[in-house]
Amino acid sequence: MEQVEVKLENEKPVIQVDRIALGKDESQKLENWLLQVESVFNGLVKVSKSDLVNFFIQNHSLELSKKELKQIKAMYHSEVKFAKWALNKLMEAEKTGEELSLSDLIKLQNAKLKLSDKITPLIADVPAKSKRGRKRKVVTEDSSLEPEV
Repeated sequence: MEQVEVKLENEKPVIQVDRIALGKDESQKLENWLLQVESVFNGLVKVSKSDLVNFFIQNHSLELSKKELKQIKAMYHSEVKFAKWALNKLMEAEKTGEELSLSDLIKLQNAKLKLSDKITPLIADVPAKSKRGRKRKVVTEDSSLEPEV
């Protein structure tokens, strides 16, 4: 998590921990909530987008509900992503000499996606990989490469 300290004029420093990107619909919903707060309190109470998002996060329980997890699964679970994850796990097991089969991974996935009373995230088994940026192509003007006339 990246932490950046920002100090505005005549204000105490604020530490920014994370930045997120909102979709168009989510951003519009947030704007509507801000307008609602402003109109209900006649401008007496002013909150920023960050204040409002932080308010919702602070007032949510520490764990997601079963219903929320089912909605997330419905929106984001992909057989293609599972297949890539399974292939990576099988290749890692082969390198280390472990015995692991595709059926073992399918059983593991099914057990974790059933949303039992104790919910264990599927991601816990996947090591975090750091993303590397693309190398940029550098274009230079070199007169020696131009054809002679």
